[in-house]
Amino acid sequence: GIVGQDAFGQVLKNTIDNVGISSEGLVFDDKVNTTLAFVNTDENGERSFSFYRNPGADMMLTEEEVNFELIRNSKIFHFGTLSMTHEKVRIATKKAIEEAKKQNILISFDPNLRPLLWEDLNLAKEQIDFGCSVCDILKIEDEEAKFLTNCDNIDEAVEILKNKYSFEQSAGICYESFDEYINSNDIESIISISQIIRLKIRHQVELTQYDIDNMKKVLTLFEAINVEKILNASEYEY
Repeated sequence: GIVGQDAFGQVLKNTIDNVGISSEGLVFDDKVNTTLAFVNTDENGERSFSFYRNPGADMMLTEEEVNFELIRNSKIFHFGTLSMTHEKVRIATKKAIEEAKKQNILISFDPNLRPLLWEDLNLAKEQIDFGCSVCDILKIEDEEAKFLTNCDNIDEAVEILKNKYSFEQSAGICYESFDEYINSNDIESIISISQIIRLKIRHQVELTQYDIDNMKKVLTLFEAINVEKILNASEYEY
């Protein structure tokens, strides 16, 4: 990823460093400032977004700035469409995906559709379609599934996605069996995180104590589902 050579960029770097996430692949742009996103949550828990961008540093990443060696040494590669809104960073993102594919690395994708960041929503749909076509894991929200499939019925939209693409696992879609749990964006995130951890186990990617501790903290906080249930691959097969 890329941030500006400014206070906001430094805060982001320090934040991930402080929780033990490597910032080895992080690039600083000394000409363009860090993109800012402001999130407002209403009384129903629905979020709305405001962005300070155009340009923002995250749009400026080039193919030459991608750390391909870091990708080659990875077990899972994750991407979203925020790095596909503009041509320069879109090329860099697709080159990174190409390298991950070449190395047979597990690929996860979150469309993370933010309409305000796209000049053309048809282009957004094209890039989401591309992401779905190359990923092993899809984390998608109801509205994104409806947007991509042009189908307002979520169950039918899910079936369209499952029939069109080939995924290792889907996470974050409101399947009927999860309705009683998915009542906020936080719970959707918990489900998504749990699926990633299950896939790490399935593909023999080392599950760290950090993974387990975070799961316990989040699940305890929201009193959602116990860790044993959420990690049981047979319990919640789709």
